[in-house]
Amino acid sequence: MPSIPTRGWFLFRSVCAMLFVATAVRAAEQVRLVKSFDWVANPPWGGCGLQPTLPTDGLGFAVFLGRPGGLSWRTDGTAAGTYVLSDGCVGACQGGPMTEVAIVGGEAYYVGGPDGTLVLRKTDGTVEGTGVAMLLDESAQTSSPPHVASLAGRLLILGRYLGNDGVWLSDATPGGTTLLSQAGGADAPLVAGNQAFFSATDPSLGREPWVTDGTAAGTHPLKDICPNDCSSDPYGMVQAGGLVYFLANDGVQGVRLWRSDGTPDGTFRLRDDFPSGTLGYPYSIQPIGSKLVFFLGGLGQTSHMWSSDGTAAGTTDIYDFPTPGVGTPRESGAAYGGLATTGRELFFSADDGVHGPELWATDGTRDGTHLVRDITPGAYGTSIALAASSPQAVLMVIDDGVHGRELWRSDGTSAGTFMVGDVCPGSCSSDPGNVTVIGSAALFTAESYAPDRMLGRQLWRTDLVTGATELVADICSGGCSSFTWSGSPFIVEGGAAVFSAMSNDGYCRVWRSDGTTAGTLQLLDWAQGPMANATGTIGRMINVNGELLFTATGSSGAPAAWRSDGTTNGTVPSEVQSPSASWTVSGGRIFGLTYLGTDPAPSIVVTDVAGGGTRDLATCQPGMGPFWPNGFQPYRGGVFFQNYDPVHGAELWASDGTSGGTRMVEDIFPGQGGSQPADFGRTRDAVLFSAATTGQARDLWKSDGTPEGTSLVTAGIGPSQLVSVGDRVFFDSCRPSCTLAVSDGTPAGTRSLPARDPSGMIAFNAGVLFVGSSNSGYELWRSDGTQSGTYMAKDIRPGPGSSNPSDLTAAGARAFFAAAAQPGDVELWRTDGTAAGTALVKDIAPGLLGSDPTSLVAADGVVYFVASDGQHGAELWRSDGTAAGTSMVEDLCPGACSSTPAGLTRIGSTVLFAADDWQHGMALWALDLGLVEASVMDATVRPGEAQATVPVALSAKPDRQVTFGFETEDGTAHAGSDYARASGTLTIAAGSGTVAPIVVPVTARSPGEPEHWFFVNLTELSGGTVRRSTARVTLSDNSTARRVRRHLRAAP
Repeated sequence: MPSIPTRGWFLFRSVCAMLFVATAVRAAEQVRLVKSFDWVANPPWGGCGLQPTLPTDGLGFAVFLGRPGGLSWRTDGTAAGTYVLSDGCVGACQGGPMTEVAIVGGEAYYVGGPDGTLVLRKTDGTVEGTGVAMLLDESAQTSSPPHVASLAGRLLILGRYLGNDGVWLSDATPGGTTLLSQAGGADAPLVAGNQAFFSATDPSLGREPWVTDGTAAGTHPLKDICPNDCSSDPYGMVQAGGLVYFLANDGVQGVRLWRSDGTPDGTFRLRDDFPSGTLGYPYSIQPIGSKLVFFLGGLGQTSHMWSSDGTAAGTTDIYDFPTPGVGTPRESGAAYGGLATTGRELFFSADDGVHGPELWATDGTRDGTHLVRDITPGAYGTSIALAASSPQAVLMVIDDGVHGRELWRSDGTSAGTFMVGDVCPGSCSSDPGNVTVIGSAALFTAESYAPDRMLGRQLWRTDLVTGATELVADICSGGCSSFTWSGSPFIVEGGAAVFSAMSNDGYCRVWRSDGTTAGTLQLLDWAQGPMANATGTIGRMINVNGELLFTATGSSGAPAAWRSDGTTNGTVPSEVQSPSASWTVSGGRIFGLTYLGTDPAPSIVVTDVAGGGTRDLATCQPGMGPFWPNGFQPYRGGVFFQNYDPVHGAELWASDGTSGGTRMVEDIFPGQGGSQPADFGRTRDAVLFSAATTGQARDLWKSDGTPEGTSLVTAGIGPSQLVSVGDRVFFDSCRPSCTLAVSDGTPAGTRSLPARDPSGMIAFNAGVLFVGSSNSGYELWRSDGTQSGTYMAKDIRPGPGSSNPSDLTAAGARAFFAAAAQPGDVELWRTDGTAAGTALVKDIAPGLLGSDPTSLVAADGVVYFVASDGQHGAELWRSDGTAAGTSMVEDLCPGACSSTPAGLTRIGSTVLFAADDWQHGMALWALDLGLVEASVMDATVRPGEAQATVPVALSAKPDRQVTFGFETEDGTAHAGSDYARASGTLTIAAGSGTVAPIVVPVTARSPGEPEHWFFVNLTELSGGTVRRSTARVTLSDNSTARRVRRHLRAAP
């Protein structure tokens, strides 16, 4: 047996020392923290603030978005009643709170749903009572979401339900949902007493106003306002004095104001004889007491304020604001702005042509419409922003020209209209925000940076009756601000305001305040640990021959490369520069793109992760970003890729990891456009790819890296999604319809297979598993490359609906994947490629939406993945393919919050992943599987030796038989001339040693011959895992051995 000299021996010995620490296989799987980073801890979203997501009036709790990542919280204003409600968004987490919520039986119902599936969701304020009530519609992408409302203690649904448009009454169960009418396209209803008013479309009437009392007989059109198949398009419904008002177009008078008492006879137009020259139609319709107030007129016209009691005679003009004159402050502006009410009066800003814009009020009568106060005398008036209202007074932010922007109040009298406090003394502005009414007082935030009052933005209170104003709490003391400015009110619950504020340590925490200093208390410490609000992220994670390479991005925003052997001490910065998605591993090295210095275009570089630095191989052409390498295909220790030069265009290039060996392979399509090669796959002796050479569908080509070995396989078949399986490549062939195809790199061996629209392909049992389409929708398919061996494995969701399998992951003789047997119910499945062997593993999250397994990675027949069971957030799970063997590995973020594991990457017997446990920020974690690891070691063959002995080192003596597959691969040495191609299995019996050899015959070499190398690749079969999968076998020129002998002779 030849020796293992020089570099191979030292590497072998060092790896063995690391692996042999364990002498027995650990049975238990354990999660441990590998590395936390020195992220910069910031408050959520870079500032403090709570975002209400779901109105729950009268239920005793409020729901808000409380931390990045989609976590929903609930609060009743107490510390004990403030906690994470759901890992998902409860309500609307973008664009403000959910506007349509039905409160029925102590529960809040609303419409939501992922990925085109609409469901009826509910919450009662508990974790257990928050979830999905029932499926509404599976075709959400083609229709508007249904509307919901509470009517007489039942749930009213207007819109699509199970594919049918209509008006429905429901108890939130499929069996208790009844069709009231097939009226389509209903808008959001207005509930008035025991009736709901809405607009809807009937084929014979067009779009008209409708009403329902919750019965089929009581659901009907109110009136055909625009007869003869035209539509009146009613909108803007409001309630006042027991009547419903709305705007509609009868096709003759245009858009006018209508009223209804819920009967056809009581539905009629109020007035037609509006003043001549009035522009447009009624707008800004507002109820005030039993009356309705609205405006007529518009830009550059006299603005008429009208009032109505629901009768034609009682619909009158109560005040006219004159047409603005040329050169006046409101020459191009409307006569009024902003509306707020105390219930008795409506307040607004208006310009009567004398005082400029000032505060006005009306009770809906001519005599009761008046200027409240001329705050800033003169034609330019006052800038008024109405902020909040209560029965006692309205609150406004006003700049009177003397004090800056401060908070004012008004009860509708001149004497009762005044500034409540000059928070920022003098002409500076405190810019009040978050104005929130609680009983007879209002809380607000305001800032002061005056020399005699350096407070920053803090919490203040004003009495709505007296106007007395005082500082409530200086949470972030010493002049720093507890709040960022926001016009949004606080959350009001339990007689107090709930809000987020920043303390002196820079963290945001949740507080509550009843308006007193003693009643202003911290509810929740979002910090919860030194890095709970850290902004760092961990990016792409890949296995580089037994080590993890990943990116870590801190507050600077620039990603840095790190490498890890799975230990804390072994997690260190990497030599890889400017990491990107282009990283590709070949022959134990990293190929990719990086920007060097000030170059305007990236360079193609190679990095030896184990040492040796980074080498610049070639620089991309500036300005040709779409044609820079966007996908490297590993091949014989080097890579194939697309690259651009001005002469040849985008063509096929290859690199062996040296500058001289980085070159264009062939000018496949001469000219500046080039063939634009893409979608690479490989057989043992060639790389297959698609190229554009005919101007129609792309062609299938192959190359061995030489011009003479680069040739057309089949023209015009549109190949994409190439997946390598042994000496064949499976792919999606679109010409123009898309079908599965297979090729061995020859025209005769390239053929279509009977499967449509393949996607998500993985190699499996000498063939492929994939998602295909048929009359049964998108389901799980398999193929062995033959016509008869290509078929749907199982119709998981029978009928035309699709189960949409995803995350297909091979695990030995089985594969795992996620699929939905019912719309949205995504759970973990397993398959052996047959219908009988394809089954649901476990209903992890019982209900309609499922646990949504993602990021699957397998080891020794077991799959590890991320899922949420509905009671916990997204956490790490494992499954051996049985329901009993499927469980959560560890609840890193306890309760409903999520640690959101990401980037699951297996390195031998360790699964490494990024997760945030709310204690360390986003950190690197490891799950130790306790399996035997095998590492194939580099070896060197000296001149005269006839075989290479490649050691395979085990981490421990196996307690069961382990079997690995191996196969040689050309590098600069070629099978047949330099060595004998070898492949097979390596079996190590239970209890035997920890080292086993792979022997490869080589052609004996003479001293001085150029050095060449080839590779031995190790794959998992059963009983163990592979850590280091690629060994480089060097056919030495003997110079290395001579240098080692000289070194040994010189050593003391």
